[in-house]
Amino acid sequence: MKEETKKLDNIDLVKTIMMVLVVLYHSLRYFTGDWFNIYGDAPISNYAIYITAFLKMFHVPSFCMALGFLYYYLKFEKNKYKILKDNIYNKIKRLLIPCISTIVLWALPIGMIFYKYSVKEIIYKFVLMASPVQLWFLIALFNIFCIAFIFPKKINLKNLIIIYLISTICGSTLDYFGIHFFQIHTTIQYFLFFYLGGYIYKNKNTISTKKIIICFIILIPLLIVRFSSLNCEGVVYYLIRMIEPLISVLEIIVVYFLCTAFTKKYSLNNKLYLMISNNSFGIYLFHQQIIYIMIYAFNKHVNSFGLISICFFASLLISLLMSLFFKKFKFTKTIFGL
Repeated sequence: MKEETKKLDNIDLVKTIMMVLVVLYHSLRYFTGDWFNIYGDAPISNYAIYITAFLKMFHVPSFCMALGFLYYYLKFEKNKYKILKDNIYNKIKRLLIPCISTIVLWALPIGMIFYKYSVKEIIYKFVLMASPVQLWFLIALFNIFCIAFIFPKKINLKNLIIIYLISTICGSTLDYFGIHFFQIHTTIQYFLFFYLGGYIYKNKNTISTKKIIICFIILIPLLIVRFSSLNCEGVVYYLIRMIEPLISVLEIIVVYFLCTAFTKKYSLNNKLYLMISNNSFGIYLFHQQIIYIMIYAFNKHVNSFGLISICFFASLLISLLMSLFFKKFKFTKTIFGL
């Protein structure tokens, strides 16, 4: 068991780091001017705009890759995920029930305080799941698992390229025209990264330093093009969106390589790391609304760096404590999937 755990330490490290980066991403979003601006125009920071744009291209995609890696590892090495009915039931319990519970008991009540949603907005955002705050990923992930159970049967480069094209064209088109019901657009977009996790799992022994250097060489000019076009519109915007998945794929491969190299050299037995890692799901469920409260409480009293720091550390700590607390009770542990 210890040897098996050690073999997956790199994936655990990817998941944990990316979850912390999700918290950082949301802590910065207020200063991009397009997030939680309920008091009018939010103060805009170019640093926040560029950092969030960079994080967006790989933090959730890398987390999705790690889940795909684990899925295909369990499927092929542990002979799991064979009975569709049982697997869907398990994912309802692990993803949909925590999603709905968090919406009803946490996200929606706090959202009502700040946004004062109309009935129409509640139906659109939370019933049709078009924009259920940070919980959109659980809906997309449930859909992704359902697709993965039945397709594709083989992990190969041909399928990866086909999925890349479908993801890039169909996912971006649905997003462009605002077709977001039940996260169909993110399901199509993020299945690419989930399947990429399977592809990396299958080819993990062939990822070398030389190949990572090649990824860097390709990645740098693509990042320059992307960051020079942050404010583009129309056709140019659509074309830029077409290359974003390629950037994400290259970044994910680099992230996997770095985390693998780190875990080969260092142990992950640090108590703080293990606490965050073991409670990362709870941190994900609860952190964003804590950031709302921190912005409301401190927005006019500290500078931008101070507010970002408060949002990050407070939301990370409080959501961690909430996760630890709810784990103590069978009912809350079940409904939140902890």
